[in-house]
Amino acid sequence: MKKFMRFIAIGLCAAMLFSGCGKDAKESTDASPEASADAATENQEALTRGDIKFTDYCTVSDYKGIHLTKEDIEVTDEEMQKQIGSLIDSCTSVEEITEDRAVQEGDTVNIDYVGYMDGEAFENGADEDYDLVIGSNTFIEGFETGLIGARKGDQLDVEATFPDPYKNNPDFSGKTAVFKVKVNAIKEEKVPEFNDELVKNNTSYSTVEEFKEKVGKNISDSKKREAVIAKLIESAQYAEEYPESLVTYHRENSLAYYEQIFPLYYGTTLEEYIKQLGTDEDGFVKDYLWESLEETIQEELVLGAIIELENIQAEGEAYENYVAKMAENYGSDPETMKEQYGEDEIKFSYGCDAVLELVVNSAVIE
Repeated sequence: MKKFMRFIAIGLCAAMLFSGCGKDAKESTDASPEASADAATENQEALTRGDIKFTDYCTVSDYKGIHLTKEDIEVTDEEMQKQIGSLIDSCTSVEEITEDRAVQEGDTVNIDYVGYMDGEAFENGADEDYDLVIGSNTFIEGFETGLIGARKGDQLDVEATFPDPYKNNPDFSGKTAVFKVKVNAIKEEKVPEFNDELVKNNTSYSTVEEFKEKVGKNISDSKKREAVIAKLIESAQYAEEYPESLVTYHRENSLAYYEQIFPLYYGTTLEEYIKQLGTDEDGFVKDYLWESLEETIQEELVLGAIIELENIQAEGEAYENYVAKMAENYGSDPETMKEQYGEDEIKFSYGCDAVLELVVNSAVIE
């Protein structure tokens, strides 16, 4: 069973690690993860978890003083390198080269092209001002390698062969096309060095040492939190059936999320993808989403039950400060956050965060 990315509805506040090194304008359009999340949030307004008494559906005990090992929270070299790589990647730019040199592997070439088959231009086989990374295998076999060695201003014919089968157009399967290509520009990546200057200019930290120390603590804290949640979920007892309103809430929110991201990242609709799988929406949820949905449902049942057991109330100055902090993290204002997410959602998030602070802080590292 393929496990899709988990759809989390709790823990709305997230700290921003990097503050600089934006990508180019084309990459900061509405076709972004943030825009997708906003669109999914719009659907949340029409959905609620309902009036659930969580302790009727979940029994938890011994949630204070959970035992963890040092290995549970240890930061690996791979995890640290991933964070360093993310910073470097976010600060990597693509710049047009000024010297007269040929296209090589890894370059980005800006091209105009028209595809011909049997001497005639074919539909959807042309574009202008297109940025193509050589070696990305974005185009059919032979197209990208055919551009290696070309120079800015060159006009050339490139032969490329469609795969067999070719699902987008079965009539093209295995056939060779000729593309008339004009090379408008050649660009290359400028990868910055990971040093104090990069860290100071593009994060909230001043040095490489501080970056590794603070980011390492963030990773460790996150792993501690996840380990505690995993133990809570594993040790809890659940009712034979989950609350119907909670299942519906996460099912519909998850489907809305994937409806947004499929066109952006996979070039197709969720509906079309489900058809390709030979199933329907219910089958897709059961076979592809349910594992993650159930984990999220169990997590919320556990946290909701502890909220009730601890009688945690989202009210007064503490609640308003929570909303203000959330708004600050999102670059918004408190009233907009309340309107966008709804007070029930924010109050539940407040309670979940309070529970996690309680159980994580009481955890024992052996």
